[in-house]
Amino acid sequence: MTFTRLPSVCVAVLMSALVSGPAQAGFSGDPHLDATLGTAYKLRAGGSGPGVDNGSNVWKCGSSTAPPGEEKCPNSASFTPAEATGGRQAWAVGVAPHSYVDFELVCYIELVFDLFDDTIFEPVLICDLVPVVVQAGTIGRAMTLLEWGTENSITQAFSNEPTSLLAYNENLLDACTPNSAIAQVGEDASCLLNFNHSYVPDNGYESDIRMTDPACSIPAWESPLFPITLGGPRNHDDTDSQYNCLTYHTTPQMSNLPGFYRDTTFLDENDEFNIGFGSAQGHALQGGTTYITSQIFYSPLNLTTTTPPTLRNTSAKHEGAITTRILTLLAVTNCDVTGGVACDYFTVKDAAVGGSADTFTQVIP
Repeated sequence: MTFTRLPSVCVAVLMSALVSGPAQAGFSGDPHLDATLGTAYKLRAGGSGPGVDNGSNVWKCGSSTAPPGEEKCPNSASFTPAEATGGRQAWAVGVAPHSYVDFELVCYIELVFDLFDDTIFEPVLICDLVPVVVQAGTIGRAMTLLEWGTENSITQAFSNEPTSLLAYNENLLDACTPNSAIAQVGEDASCLLNFNHSYVPDNGYESDIRMTDPACSIPAWESPLFPITLGGPRNHDDTDSQYNCLTYHTTPQMSNLPGFYRDTTFLDENDEFNIGFGSAQGHALQGGTTYITSQIFYSPLNLTTTTPPTLRNTSAKHEGAITTRILTLLAVTNCDVTGGVACDYFTVKDAAVGGSADTFTQVIP
């Protein structure tokens, strides 16, 4: 008797059979997110907060001659769903072990009579597909809730725009001209000059949930042109899961952000898994509208156990960023209209929910 293992069924089947874990208290602080995430996820992290950069509640970036200058351009009160402007935001991420049906090809040889001579036995190979429930791997879901405020700053009498949308719409303000030369090599598109910039031309918004990825082990890559070594940059394809990395390149996502796109993990390193959602139409964001994003992800390893590698006692955090579109060789035609992936949007300024990234990091229990 021989056994030949067939390839595992597709990710869609994998996700249709979640193993329910014990219910846990809401982590996001928002009842809608906690109810939507449900109780199927054994390990959860998340939170809510103002997203105001360093406690600043004003819309200007600072003076042109003194700090913080560009460091606060645009100020997070002018581009995030900040509580200071009547906005709110929350995030949650949950993981659970999954089970899915695989199939074993079971073959055996049976001796049967020859049809023309009953004294002769003929060996016949018979094979059957036998369903087998496999307990392995991890499945997860990441969600954000974003609502830009509708309140106006008393200092912006010239504008009818809500404070939280100034950086997307108020072209009467000085423009933050991005440094495209930096963005071309994948860095943040910081402002070129140190002035009171708030408005960002050709803008979008990106929301990221960042998690520790304890099992990802893509081999290190050494640049043939530069003296740098990367700790295994991801490809955002099937090869990532083959190296036991968390991935979401084939899984469902949902968002009502205008011009929705999802970021890829292409060239991201091993130790952190970044789940990115984006809007390619920052000008279309509406104050007072609730925007929900959701992304399924998975790993071929069960990372919910107490045995390393494990997601227990690892960190997760949420960041939001105003972005600008800079055309590169990977540019997608009409990305600002159709959304998609590879939209070539680069961060101009980001802020973490609850303040700085260092002060609002949740641990997965």
